Amino acid sequence: MDEDQIVEQAHNGPTKNNIDDLDDPEAREALVADRVTLWNDLNSLSTTAMHWCVLGEFNSILNIDEVRGGRAHWTPDMQAFKDCLIAASLCQIRTVGELFTWTNKRPLSPILKYLDRAVVNGVWLPTYTESQAFVKNRGVMDHNPLILNIATDIETFGKAFQFFNHMLELPEFPDIIAKVWGQPLYGGPMSILCRKLKLVRLALGDLNRKHGNLHSNVNKARAELSNIQDMMVNDSSLDLLMEEKVLIEHLNEALLQEDKLLMQKSRV
Repeated sequence: MDEDQIVEQAHNGPTKNNIDDLDDPEAREALVADRVTLWNDLNSLSTTAMHWCVLGEFNSILNIDEVRGGRAHWTPDMQAFKDCLIAASLCQIRTVGELFTWTNKRPLSPILKYLDRAVVNGVWLPTYTESQAFVKNRGVMDHNPLILNIATDIETFGKAFQFFNHMLELPEFPDIIAKVWGQPLYGGPMSILCRKLKLVRLALGDLNRKHGNLHSNVNKARAELSNIQDMMVNDSSLDLLMEEKVLIEHLNEALLQEDKLLMQKSRV
């Protein structure tokens, strides 16, 4: 790690990990004050031009989806946490493992929360594009430990993503793009853009796999049409004639999509 990199460990507050868990008004006020101090510290450090990662327990959640059990509802400290990340231009890096990183360890009334995370600034992302945080098993503790890995060979993603023009004509394409692009993300403008593009890439990959290999689609359509036409040698019923018409349309569509794909590849 270069000398100009800073990795901050975020720990603050008492052992109870949410304002709702505290019955003592003074303890609640102390927790709020600790959080305000932490948010202010992060904002003051965010002007750095160095590679910066903040890793650990933030003692707050971003939305109610990050809670399982108990009284899951919106609280002002959640908005304060969001505002802090936006103001500091911090975004969460890829995290592998358990979503909920804290438990109250009460089997009869369990509560799980996402309190521990790793966020980075915009300087970090272009340099450590493959960095990710691993959530390890908590063992006997109430928190899951986080391990940050900045190696460039963490995962092999295979060949680069290529957008195929024929997907523009798929009926579900506009809805998929709108759904993915409309997801709320937090952080700096550039980090949000990068993460949304990655989400779009994953969604389009799933869409492409859903519609299958275009060459295989052509072979399948041709075989189905051939089978029907073999049957029509001894049976020229209206049903078979109508089915043949439909299969011819399917084959023509499959050939058209394959031609577009081959034409696009020939220009690369």
